[in-house]
Amino acid sequence: MRAMPEVHLPHIDDDADDDDDVSAIRPAADKAKGKSIVKIALEVVLISAGVFLAARSVLEIVRASARSTRNRRTAGKKLLDRLKMFACVAEVRIEPERAREVVLRCPQIPLRR
Repeated sequence: MRAMPEVHLPHIDDDADDDDDVSAIRPAADKAKGKSIVKIALEVVLISAGVFLAARSVLEIVRASARSTRNRRTAGKKLLDRLKMFACVAEVRIEPERAREVVLRCPQIPLRR
């Protein structure tokens, strides 16, 4: 296997007058410009596929989260309705003379006769 030229690394401590290093780097840079259209198209397709799959998995996570939130909200509403009914029943039992007002306000009360 061939060693890859390190053209992507900056040479910070090189002098501007030093042409030996520039001539060693230049042929590798010229070869990089000659990438075939097939390789570039393959890279574009693979990157696009990766982005699509990542977006799809994120969408599935968002849908699951929305479903969970909706289920929790529904359960919370049911619990709140039960608590309201309990409060109305307790009020009727504590103050039977106000039962008519409470029944008008809370029609879902199961009254015992």
